[in-house]
Amino acid sequence: MTTRRPTAAAITPYWECFPGFFAYPFRVEALLPLIGFVLIFGALMWLTGGGLPSTLGMLLVAVCFLRFAFSVLERTAIGLHGEMPLAFEHDESHRWRPYKHFAALVLAGAAVALAGTALGSLAAELLSLVLLLVWPASIMQLTLSDSLIESVSPERLWGLIRDIGLPYLGLWACLSMLGISASAATYYLPRWLDNPLLIWLGVGFIYMYFTLVMYRLMGYVLYQYHDAIGLAVHDAAPTPQTPQQRAIDEVGALLSAGNTDAALMALRSALREHAADLTLHERYLKLLLATEAADDMLRSAANHYLAALQHAGKPGQGLSVVESVRLRLADFQPAGGELAVRLAQLAREQHKPALAISLLRGFEKRYPGNAEIASAMLLGARILCEHRGDDAQARKLLQALIARFPQHAARPEAEKLLQVLDRLATQ
Repeated sequence: MTTRRPTAAAITPYWECFPGFFAYPFRVEALLPLIGFVLIFGALMWLTGGGLPSTLGMLLVAVCFLRFAFSVLERTAIGLHGEMPLAFEHDESHRWRPYKHFAALVLAGAAVALAGTALGSLAAELLSLVLLLVWPASIMQLTLSDSLIESVSPERLWGLIRDIGLPYLGLWACLSMLGISASAATYYLPRWLDNPLLIWLGVGFIYMYFTLVMYRLMGYVLYQYHDAIGLAVHDAAPTPQTPQQRAIDEVGALLSAGNTDAALMALRSALREHAADLTLHERYLKLLLATEAADDMLRSAANHYLAALQHAGKPGQGLSVVESVRLRLADFQPAGGELAVRLAQLAREQHKPALAISLLRGFEKRYPGNAEIASAMLLGARILCEHRGDDAQARKLLQALIARFPQHAARPEAEKLLQVLDRLATQ
């Protein structure tokens, strides 16, 4: 799934969006399932009349409703804030979130009990406060990872809280107030209604309504801080198409129509205006290779691509350019001596000695007077020693370097390597 991250500055902070959070459960895609869950809950309580059957029925409704609430949280977090058909889309892993959350609550309760037994009631109360504080983070982490372990991991929870920063405390305070409000509303409900069925329906609606508001709020906080969290999100706003992308689309259309010459011309035109764009260079070179273009055209395009890679600080990608071009032009060499030495060094590091030597062979003839001649000689000597076992030829290169470039920075290294070769020769 392709996603794009809007800038944090373009996202309205959650503390300015509370009317939208409270209104969300009344939107069609949320209201229809909410009413359905409330009616099922009320019917179960009315028909079972309490006891074990009603408890099992409540648990079943709670699991299904929490799946719905987690779906709202997840879709809000990834930026899908428009209409969501029932907001109820899951894969196989998502359906287990309510059970994982319940398991996390059980683990939290067990931890509090152990703390109370081992350290006393004060320790248990302090731990309860800490766990209450990280409860929203646990729900959000479970949504992000679908992992029970990560939803109770102190390291993961602290990392999420740290990434959100101080606004997390505001989120926790808001969620606490919402929870208190739900409890207060259900407490006073029997004073307003005298019909048991209406009371059960009212209780179900109040708790589910406030739960949806809280999950919508938590999802929006993840969306607001997605950059810090590392969450990829959708953005409804269309991305303005760059001239380079328009050129690439035009080339694709021309190629689909079988007009290769026009595609090459379009790429050349785009490169004249955007000479630093690596994607355009890559497309142009691949198209030249695929169409068996003239050698001079291919050589020129490859060197311009290598220069762009070097300018962009990505000379390492130049090795693949050289290798691909040499499938057509076996004698291809970079236009600049400095780049040739750099590519040879990278080839050596990547254990491609044959490629490295080919980049250095005839260096002085190709680049007469180049400042990198001494460096090329030293690198060539190293490769001959390490990969070819040709110490005699390496010694000749080193002796020539020392004699011809006595003031060059490469001379000390050449002398050290020559001493090593001399010691090896006497053993």
